[in-house]
Amino acid sequence: MGIRGLNSFIKKTCPECITINKITKYQNKIFGIDASILLYKYRHISNIDQSCNNSHIIGFINRIKYYQNYNITPVFIFDGSPPEQKKITLKKRQNLRKKIYEKIEILQEYQINATQNEQIEIDKEIYNLSKQIINVTKKHIEEIKELLDILGINYYNAPDEAEKYCVYLQQKKIIDYIVTDDTDVFTFGGYNILKSSIKNDIVETDIKQFLDKLKFSHTKFIDFCILSGCDYLSYVPNLAINTVHTLFKKYDTIEEIINLNKYTFSNEYKIEELNSVRSIFINYNYDIPNILTNKSVNKIALKNYLELLNIKNCNKIINKF
Repeated sequence: MGIRGLNSFIKKTCPECITINKITKYQNKIFGIDASILLYKYRHISNIDQSCNNSHIIGFINRIKYYQNYNITPVFIFDGSPPEQKKITLKKRQNLRKKIYEKIEILQEYQINATQNEQIEIDKEIYNLSKQIINVTKKHIEEIKELLDILGINYYNAPDEAEKYCVYLQQKKIIDYIVTDDTDVFTFGGYNILKSSIKNDIVETDIKQFLDKLKFSHTKFIDFCILSGCDYLSYVPNLAINTVHTLFKKYDTIEEIINLNKYTFSNEYKIEELNSVRSIFINYNYDIPNILTNKSVNKIALKNYLELLNIKNCNKIINKF
């Protein structure tokens, strides 16, 4: 998800730009949170433990209260329609999911006539395959939005990519920090990027320090990220991120590297397509966002919501707020 190999490359090339901070550092700040990333993380719990079907609900409740305990204001951003250029990547992901489902079906058919020991091994294999399939449906998204409305938490529906809209909100000074695992956020121009770690610690990446060390302008960095492998163009064989970095020490654009005639580029790398992908990372043709509003928790609605979803310990959850 995001730029291929970028996290590891940043850690290797500029470890000093990554810091681990106590959450208390961020008191009274506003976090713009990529809601889709969280949804997938929390739905993954349901894959591991089928009894946790509402893991996304509990996960969001705990995350919101965690931030509020430190006077941090969470603002969630939901994905909109992906750019046309991303359809290839999405199709590949769909095909991968389909192949996993097909493997599970084959194992289930074989299991019918298998011995007891074979059935145990097949169960393990099916379990491991199932963990790779994370289902986030419209229903899950609507459940979270309803929860946020009840809790009085602000959220935005992005016109396209959530992480891109996070950067836009940051540029408009509506949010202070962006919380996401998607490395596209760096290419879009985001800064003050956070990831949650363990023991109440926060991992922060100073991308400006990283770019200063590489002596890359933002324009050059965009080309570097595209060629390293992004969601909007096919990956170029034999061009891992370290090789791309070596090339960009000498060259400034993808066109210059294409003209070397050393690597095999698909037709997607024509100038029109390249400029189209570049524009995704540069252009922000959005309407002015609504300002954040202060809203209170509707505890009666929260109780009804939790009971309707058969979530345990309703009173204990309500008392948190």
